[in-house]
Amino acid sequence: MAAIQAAGLGIRGLHSMGDLSASVCIKMKGLPYSAQPRDIIKFFEGYRIVPNGIFMVFGLNDRPTGEAFVEFVSIDEAHRAMERNRRSMGSRYVELLRATKR
Repeated sequence: MAAIQAAGLGIRGLHSMGDLSASVCIKMKGLPYSAQPRDIIKFFEGYRIVPNGIFMVFGLNDRPTGEAFVEFVSIDEAHRAMERNRRSMGSRYVELLRATKR
């Protein structure tokens, strides 16, 4: 979190994050800059995301960075969702990385 703030980045939705230790999150890289939470929900259709569990990363001037964090209902569900790694969203190739909320 400190590194994100030091880089001048912000994450919308972070206020709802609780315990930061479990690996129930996936970091998405390479999102279209126009991506919205509904696009991420569609990308992960069939996987269970916690309510308000999509956190878009914004940079300077409140512009999207093409990254987001997605919180799943369980570690197993996050592991299963990694099956979507290297799939496309629109014309963009999306990379998924395991992440913790920490």
